[in-house]
Amino acid sequence: MSILEKINQLSFENPIHRLILLKILNSGNMDGIGERIISHEDMAHFCCCHSMVIFRETKNLENHGIIKVRKIFTITDGKVKTEPFRAYELQELV
Repeated sequence: MSILEKINQLSFENPIHRLILLKILNSGNMDGIGERIISHEDMAHFCCCHSMVIFRETKNLENHGIIKVRKIFTITDGKVKTEPFRAYELQELV
């Protein structure tokens, strides 16, 4: 069974969860393996929901172990800076 079929067959508390998983899947290879780098801007505006709803529900998916989200940092001039994007990885579905 493909990752896309697994996403479509799962039942979610909130329909936005499926949209978030599809956004993550479509941001990389369709095999679902590996991290996908997605900017905050892209993640916040890929559907009509308010950006705070998207990020809250993304955190819910992370807390349930369905996805893994990693902050990306850069070091410039000895200072650590958080970049405006994250690395997303599908966990349970692969």
